[in-house]
Amino acid sequence: MRPVKIIDRELREFSGFFSKPQFSHFREYVIGLYTSYGRKTVANINENTDNGTDQSQLNRFLTNPKWNVKGVQEKYEEYAIVNVLKNSNKYVFLIFDDTVKPVSVKNKIEGVAKYFDHAEKHYVWGHKFFTSAITNGNGLIVPFVIEIYRKRIDSKMHGIKYRKITNMAKETVEKFALVDTGSKEKVALFDIFYACQKILKTCIKSAVHFVTKVKSNKKFIVNDKILNVKELSRFMPFVGETIIKDSRYEYSKPISVEWNGVGTVFLIRSRLKGHREVQYFITDIASLNGAEILELYSKRWEIESMHRNLKQSIGFGDYMIRKIEAIKTHVLLSSIAYAILSKVRFAIIHSFLGKVCEEVYRKIKRYFTISKLCKLLRKGLWAKVAINITGVKFNILKNAKL
Repeated sequence: MRPVKIIDRELREFSGFFSKPQFSHFREYVIGLYTSYGRKTVANINENTDNGTDQSQLNRFLTNPKWNVKGVQEKYEEYAIVNVLKNSNKYVFLIFDDTVKPVSVKNKIEGVAKYFDHAEKHYVWGHKFFTSAITNGNGLIVPFVIEIYRKRIDSKMHGIKYRKITNMAKETVEKFALVDTGSKEKVALFDIFYACQKILKTCIKSAVHFVTKVKSNKKFIVNDKILNVKELSRFMPFVGETIIKDSRYEYSKPISVEWNGVGTVFLIRSRLKGHREVQYFITDIASLNGAEILELYSKRWEIESMHRNLKQSIGFGDYMIRKIEAIKTHVLLSSIAYAILSKVRFAIIHSFLGKVCEEVYRKIKRYFTISKLCKLLRKGLWAKVAINITGVKFNILKNAKL
């Protein structure tokens, strides 16, 4: 099956880092992540693509790269940033989190340890990844920095410097801070685990705004008194309601509090209407009201969708590789594959903005998922499209049951 021209056009952005045979393997691997049936292993990728490459050559391309991996990584980060910036409005968001990839052969793969898998609700043997993404907050999200976390004992055994996962987050914020976004403001979104003094101070020092959630026992200084957020609740009555992802939430007005060692932050409380459980959020953006803080934080969930799509559609977790460096290469190639398809998806959906009613537009967004685009690629339906994406015309709608 011949891949669509748009994928080839995007892949050529990276051609300068490969020889001609290497680029052929690069292209085969990325296309195979879209079009292979079943698990996206080297064997399946080789079997489901039409390059006629020997599997051992593709395996060596991954496990013993003679190409400039660091150069491709830097080019990819530039590619990701440029495409998100081009389609952003007021804010550019950095989201970070972590995810676990279980493995079945723990004794044969480097870096494997026991981690709690929040999706499975129990401990599993596998790899833990620190993940980050850049998004415009409106449907275009691309992986940014993804790193394998290794436990202290594993790092010591292999003579590797141990890095806390919060340090990975700190370094990612610092890297994001160097991005020239022009007049667009940088905002970091992260959950309770990363809401610590180290990361918040880095955000403030780097001129990166933040919106995050805090625990109910977190203490702040208000009028020279130390109070936890539950005690502060009496000063934060609910004053309004907003709808986030089809659910109605109550929220309070932001109040100014001091986080010891960080500085002034703005705190709100919120709950799903009709429920008793209360959640607490903070930001350093003084101009936001309660509804706007909740709206910005809700964009953090885009990284959860990215995790799911990377694993289920792009083969992020399908590697059958023993060496940690080869796993890192697979992660890089998976990130490139995801970023290209995310860009295409956004271009397709955005082309309908203002041309169809809101109900149809929502239906289009639900239909054109990453998974659906991979299926269309496998079936070769992209050859008949009429939507202008980076100068190449397609007509996906003739083949889509909308």
